[in-house]
Amino acid sequence: TTGPEENSDAQSGSEEASDANGTDETPKDEGRSRRGRRSLIALPAMGLTVALLTGCSPEAWPQFEASPTPSPTPTLVAPENQQTPALTDAQAARIAQSIASTVADADAAMDPDLAATRLDGIALEMRKVNYTVRASAADYAAPIAIPGDSVEILLPQAFDEWPRSAMMIVEGAPAPEPTATPAPTESPAATPAPEATEDAAPAPQAPPAILTITQADPWSNYKVTTVANLEAGVEIPDLAPSWLGSSLVPPDSSFLQIAPDELAAAYADVIALKDQSQYAALFDVANDPFLAALDAARAETLTGFNELAPETGEMTFGQAAGATDPIALATLESGAIVAVTIDTTIVTKPKEEGVVIKFEGNTGVVALTGEDQSSTGATETATTQLFFAVPAQGSTEPIRVLGYSSGLRSAALNPAP
Repeated sequence: TTGPEENSDAQSGSEEASDANGTDETPKDEGRSRRGRRSLIALPAMGLTVALLTGCSPEAWPQFEASPTPSPTPTLVAPENQQTPALTDAQAARIAQSIASTVADADAAMDPDLAATRLDGIALEMRKVNYTVRASAADYAAPIAIPGDSVEILLPQAFDEWPRSAMMIVEGAPAPEPTATPAPTESPAATPAPEATEDAAPAPQAPPAILTITQADPWSNYKVTTVANLEAGVEIPDLAPSWLGSSLVPPDSSFLQIAPDELAAAYADVIALKDQSQYAALFDVANDPFLAALDAARAETLTGFNELAPETGEMTFGQAAGATDPIALATLESGAIVAVTIDTTIVTKPKEEGVVIKFEGNTGVVALTGEDQSSTGATETATTQLFFAVPAQGSTEPIRVLGYSSGLRSAALNPAP
C-alpha cells in the first residue's frame, strides 16, 4: 500500500497523487513600562521571532555538501527484519516543495484551513495564533518561512505501517543575483526603483529549516508537525542514509542520556535554575543559543520594567515542558534527534489596587484578549519548538540544541485576586 505522495499509481483524493513520479517567543521578551498617575503601562512584553531568528547573515548559516546523506558502504547494511524507509529522496523533494508552496500561500492569505492541509500539531497551532494576531495587526511578524527548494538531509522512519514520520533539513532557493533591470512598480504614479548595480546586495535567503513530517495513514499527505530554524554552525550527528532509514525511539527509552519524554521538563529546569539544575551537566549550556538569547532578553525586559515601575507592578517569568509529545529518530551512534516544545511565560500584574496595566503596543495581547488594559495584568505564553541531539546513555557528549523557533501561543488576563 502506498501513500498519496509515494507512488504515481497511488489512488487517493490527493492532488499530488496523480502527478507524483517515484513530501512569537524567539526568546525576545520585550517588556517596557511607563509610570504615570498611579497606572502601570506595559508595552510589548514579547517580540517573538524576528530579532533573534534573523540576526545571522547567509554566510553564517550551515553549509552542506552536495550529498550530505551518508553513502552506502559494504559495512553499513540493513539490520535483520529492518522495515522499508518511509520515503525516498525523490519523494521527499516533492513533498518539501509542496509543503513550502502551500504554507507560503497560507501565510500570505492567513488561511488556517489551507495551512492545515500541510501542517499539523504544534506547527499548525502556532500558525493559527499568528494569523489571528496578524488579522488585527498588519505589522505583526509573520511566522518563519518553511523552505522547500533543496532537501539536504533526509532521515525517514523505517516502518511499513502508519503513522510514519521523517526528519528533514531543507534549504531555500539561493539569493538572486543582482540585476540591472529596474524593479517593476505596481502603480504608474509610483517612483521608479533605482537600477541595481553589480555591488548591490542580493535579497536575503531564508535560513535552513529542520522539521519533522508525519503521514497519518495511506490516504493522507505528509504534514509538518515540528519546524525550527537550523542554528548556524551546528554539527548534525551521524545519521543513517535515507535508503536505510531509522527507527522511532520510544518516548521512555532508557538507552539515551535522558528519555525523550523527560527531555523538555529537564530543559525547563535548566532554564529556571541554570548551573544549579540537577540536569545542567547533561546539556551543553555554555554553547546553547536558545538559553543565551532567552536569558539576555529576559534580563533586558526586567531591567526596563523595574526602572519604570518598581513599586507599582511586577513581572515574573516561567517555563515548563510543552504539551506536545516528543518525536525522536535514532542516529547511527545509538543517540537520537529529538523534537520537543517548551512553554515560557511572562506575567505582569500590579502590586496594589488602583494600578492599571495597559497593553499599548503589545499587539499579541490585545488581539488575543480583546482588551487594551487590565487592572489584573496578563499572562503571555510563548511556545518554542526545539530540536536536540541527544547522545546515547554512557556517552561523554552533551545534549545540544540543533535549532529552535518560537512564537506567541496564548495571552489571557489574570484573574481577579
